[in-house]
Amino acid sequence: MAEPSARIAAKVTMLFGDRAPEVATSLRELDFGLQSSDRVHAAVLILSGSEWNKLDEALRIARIDWRDVLVAAGLANGDWPQRVDAFLTSS
Repeated sequence: MAEPSARIAAKVTMLFGDRAPEVATSLRELDFGLQSSDRVHAAVLILSGSEWNKLDEALRIARIDWRDVLVAAGLANGDWPQRVDAFLTSS
């Protein structure tokens, strides 16, 4: 379990508005060992496309195997830090 970073929290608020606390709780409950929390959390948000049904599916995938959510979101390669930064700084 990892607390969403300030960058992730800001993006969650941008994408989900008043329901951001609920999304943050779901992200906080994910278990992904020592992997970068921003990387996994961003992957879930990318896959969600800010839609609740897609968020649920992304969370389901991440709960089964967090590596699958990285692949699905395009964050499995060495350029993931730049891709996460680009996603989190976009409006």
